[in-house]
Amino acid sequence: MKALNIDNKSVDTDALLRKAKEIPGAWTGLKIAILILLKEGHRPTDLNKVFGLSRQTMTRWVHQVNEEGLEALEKTPPPGRPSQLSEEVKCQIEVDLLEDPRVFGLPRGKWNAHKLQLHLQRRYGIKVKTRQARNYLNEFKLDPGKQRGTPLFAGPSSQE
Repeated sequence: MKALNIDNKSVDTDALLRKAKEIPGAWTGLKIAILILLKEGHRPTDLNKVFGLSRQTMTRWVHQVNEEGLEALEKTPPPGRPSQLSEEVKCQIEVDLLEDPRVFGLPRGKWNAHKLQLHLQRRYGIKVKTRQARNYLNEFKLDPGKQRGTPLFAGPSSQE
């Protein structure tokens, strides 16, 4: 009988773990599989190497299961306050960020946290602090090279 191997080079452990995070419920299945392997006597350090999880994460999972039983495996909401931005607003903001801030009556220059904060309040009625606006910019992965607008101290040759 031939050994069972995965020969596709694009399918490695990291790719499978990333996919598990993308698919709803897959991460829970992976968590259950790891707990089964621990229950069957596999060493946590070996599982750390294979799955790339920290020992602290597996320790937390084991403590949760010991304290709460199988209910610990139920999906829990992520910690923290839910986002004020709906998916529809997020999509619109991504489009807005491709425009020059002056289109929205903001000072010239490139998008930054303060400008996004003002934009959210004026256009969408959403009040956020500057830190949260910066987090949104990071979430949208705003690439400074793709931003529209002119730098504040741009000379005549660098303007569009």
